Amino acid sequence: MFYFQWKDSYLTHIDELDAQHQKLVALINNFYTDLLNCPENAEKQACIGKTLEELVAYSNYHFAAEEKLMLEHQYPAYQQHKQEHESFKRKVAALMQTQNEAANALPFPVVVFLRDWLTTHVIHTDKEYGPYLKERLQKS
Repeated sequence: MFYFQWKDSYLTHIDELDAQHQKLVALINNFYTDLLNCPENAEKQACIGKTLEELVAYSNYHFAAEEKLMLEHQYPAYQQHKQEHESFKRKVAALMQTQNEAANALPFPVVVFLRDWLTTHVIHTDKEYGPYLKERLQKS
């Protein structure tokens, strides 16, 4: 059983971005699995570190891809969307710093934040650009 189950209701109908969203869900599930399977707190930091770094790097890649499409097609809510991405980056950086500084910090709030943020962002923000970008991509 997965921690974060992909649902078709998350689809933006922009294939490239939907595939990236699904990859983000898979990375969050990998992070959660690492949390459960790493034995001791001392080993947990090393165990989850690589997966968390990969998740953050892929999030940045995805944000850049979304923002590039939005700019290319003059998406009217681009600035607001970019601000949400920047807010996410700041929050994740703060969580990672806390995690790195506190040897016994529980990483579960991180995985909960990632799941909740991605779900909310995709359903309430990303789905808004779907019809706009799809129409413009079909004209290209």
